[in-house]
Amino acid sequence: MANLNILNVDALANIYMVANTPSYLFRHYRNNSSVQDFADAHSIEELAAEIQRVSSIALDQRTVDDIAVAYAAVVGLTFKDAAQVDAVIANLDFSKILWAQRILFLWEPYPTVEATLNMVTESGVVTPTPTMSVTTEPC
Repeated sequence: MANLNILNVDALANIYMVANTPSYLFRHYRNNSSVQDFADAHSIEELAAEIQRVSSIALDQRTVDDIAVAYAAVVGLTFKDAAQVDAVIANLDFSKILWAQRILFLWEPYPTVEATLNMVTESGVVTPTPTMSVTTEPC
């Protein structure tokens, strides 16, 4: 069972209540030190179990604190090793935690960098060069 005393649940609930997008929630939870402390104190499996615990609570029985804890666990996963997280979340049902999958998508542990370079020729014509993509993978 997760140690919820690590979390600043009141602050996280306030962030959740004003969040109007998953990216806002993700950004503010990632910046909350109690979420990182929560992630550091728990395994991926324990964080996943906390997500499932909240998911199992009937929608009309959940409190704002329950939801804040679930999102803290989701964001907590983003402090963990991506390959290990992928293996565990493949078996999770996120359908009852509305923004969970979107938050994990925003995390994007293997970023793709894209750039377009423009070159000016001697005639003054701007010639676009092809877009270059680089994807980083874990070693």
